[in-house]
Amino acid sequence: MGGPATAARGVSDHNASPTRPEAEEAVVPRPIGGKYPRVAAQQAWVDGDQTAVLEILAKFDFVMASLEPGQIATLRRSNPYVILLPFDSLIWYSGWPEAANYDFDSVVRTYLGYQGLGYDGVYADHWDHLTEQSLTELGRRLRAGWPEGFFVGNAARPLEHSYALNGFMFEDYPTYGKNFDDEVIGGYRNWVAQASVPHLLIMNQRALGTEGVDKPNRRADFWERMRYATTISMLFDSMYVMYNYGGGGSPHWASPWWFDEYSVDIGQPLGEFYALPMGVYARRFSGGIVLVNTTAEPKTVSAGDLDQTYYRFLGGQRPDWNNGQPFDSVTLDGWSKNGQTGEWAKPIGDGIILVASPQTIVSDILVDDSECRLNNIQGAFTEQGMTVFVQSDKEGHCDNEFSPFADDWRIFPREAAHFAPPGDGSRYARFSPNVGLPGDYEVFLWYPNQIHERFIELGGFALNQVASDAKVRIEHAGGTTVVTIDMRQNGGEWVSLGTYPFAPGNGYVEIRNDANGYVFADAVKFVWRGEGSGSTFADVPQSHWAYADIEKLYQGGYVAGCQATPVRKFCPEAPLTRAEAAVFVERGVHGGGFLPPEPGSSVFSDVALGTWYAKWVHQLWLDGFTSGCATGPLRFCPHVPHSRAEATVFFLRMLRGKDYVPPEPSSLPYSDVARGAWYFKWVAAAYDAGLTQDCEDPSQRGDDRFRPEEPITRAEAACMMARAKGLSLP
Repeated sequence: MGGPATAARGVSDHNASPTRPEAEEAVVPRPIGGKYPRVAAQQAWVDGDQTAVLEILAKFDFVMASLEPGQIATLRRSNPYVILLPFDSLIWYSGWPEAANYDFDSVVRTYLGYQGLGYDGVYADHWDHLTEQSLTELGRRLRAGWPEGFFVGNAARPLEHSYALNGFMFEDYPTYGKNFDDEVIGGYRNWVAQASVPHLLIMNQRALGTEGVDKPNRRADFWERMRYATTISMLFDSMYVMYNYGGGGSPHWASPWWFDEYSVDIGQPLGEFYALPMGVYARRFSGGIVLVNTTAEPKTVSAGDLDQTYYRFLGGQRPDWNNGQPFDSVTLDGWSKNGQTGEWAKPIGDGIILVASPQTIVSDILVDDSECRLNNIQGAFTEQGMTVFVQSDKEGHCDNEFSPFADDWRIFPREAAHFAPPGDGSRYARFSPNVGLPGDYEVFLWYPNQIHERFIELGGFALNQVASDAKVRIEHAGGTTVVTIDMRQNGGEWVSLGTYPFAPGNGYVEIRNDANGYVFADAVKFVWRGEGSGSTFADVPQSHWAYADIEKLYQGGYVAGCQATPVRKFCPEAPLTRAEAAVFVERGVHGGGFLPPEPGSSVFSDVALGTWYAKWVHQLWLDGFTSGCATGPLRFCPHVPHSRAEATVFFLRMLRGKDYVPPEPSSLPYSDVARGAWYFKWVAAAYDAGLTQDCEDPSQRGDDRFRPEEPITRAEAACMMARAKGLSLP
């Protein structure tokens, strides 16, 4: 008990920072069930302006956290089916256990008041600080006032009362427990037989992230604790796993980690769990089987003990354990947490998830600059000469009363990003991933843009003092790449630095202070994109004729593609619409990663405020690159494809300037571009500038036709733009 994307080049070329819907947004009914394992997170403390933590929480099926209305709406948008309960506690109200003046009415009013705030119910910590009779009555009052609400009470052990609630937590199991059969199986069966539905039970383990292998002293390590809690939860239909940071005390309730096991595709259960002859529990699923040793002694399971052939999935975090090989045998260790044996032992065992067919699962590798608590389970942060904010009256930055950067990456509240003033490059920060599987990884950088006024008043710096030319060095298996980032823009979200090959034991991302302003060192994320295709976009392989141009534009921040998940795509053969062209032109003029401000009004009648392209079209108008497509009223025609002839105009003006008008040519090598056509001189000038040669599918290059009236594809546009920007091939 207690007392934690959108990329800047995001989902498409037109993406900007996600907007937060209003708090009154309708709550989508949450289905109970779905995938296994079911994963819960608890975040006891969240700053009201904290945004990064929402990306972490959005991955989970069940979240217990007290959030602001805007944070709730953002979380709902990211995961419409999340079960969301506020974190509350019975000890926060007047009186103490069994005190005559305990304020039951205040508890009921507060808990029922959560109904209109976007929550599904309430999580109540310390559900053991009153008599069972009082707690049972409190549960009845809550159920009567909120019949459809989800209520979970934590007494750190199974509840044998308060059946009006939906669930409870096995906190830090087996700290408070007895043997597994009595405590977990018995407690679960008793609850589902009497309590309100749907049932929401939580199997909890917690760790500091530093627990290593300690076989001589019979202690479970960090990864074994996770597997133990995860596989236990999968034995039951209504149980969630929650593996959180902490070793007791506060603030320990936060869940900064995501494991490969959480993403396994094992399908649905094919019946109840059962015991194998050696005493290991097993449960079959349509896509695999889960095995868990719940005793304090090692147990070995062999392939012959199972009903069919299974595989270990291939995992990026622990490829020594999840090695992708056909299952032969496994020894699941077991320990006694209290050092005792027999019926008095409190067991911490181990478990494994096996799959019916081969799977590869590589979770994102997140390397954070936090020095307060361990978030980095698969990487390391090191620095030399960087600064982190500490209030003058505090002993360390973990104890600050506020975060100087509202949108920095932080799981825990009040932590701050590292930074350094401009200099000679001697100050640096390095983010080193612990890569388990070799392959292509897309690298993302996170840095803040929202600087707190109090930080400035205390001698800090403002946004206009931040570097516009921060140099980020990516050391990868293919060499070294340096990407320049304007850290005054696109903060508070993931900025893609490109896709690079990484292998176990090498690679890092480094930021130095050889810049024209302050540089940030906040967080870096490595996202696995495959075994080594070398392509950022799944639909643009290296064999594609425009591969080099598209890759170079992406590396420069000019394009993001048409889709970011589940795989990144560019849609090279799709026609380029006028709205998409606005993004190409504006980033071509203002630089990679540019995001225009949202307009207060719309010049064009067919460009509604709030659409993704409104700001791009408005900026295009302000910069003098468009006069629209029609008048009476003035229209832009955002969804109409651009022709190849029209493309020569905006790419030439990207190259020569917005006022450029080409001279009349004497000749042109294209037979379908007639003299007298409005685009005659534009196509001729584009040809002379080298913008059109080879900028079409090779199958179209064998004739003397330009096809001026045909829609230009996104690949053809990328080719012309790369030449207009003078980008050398990678």
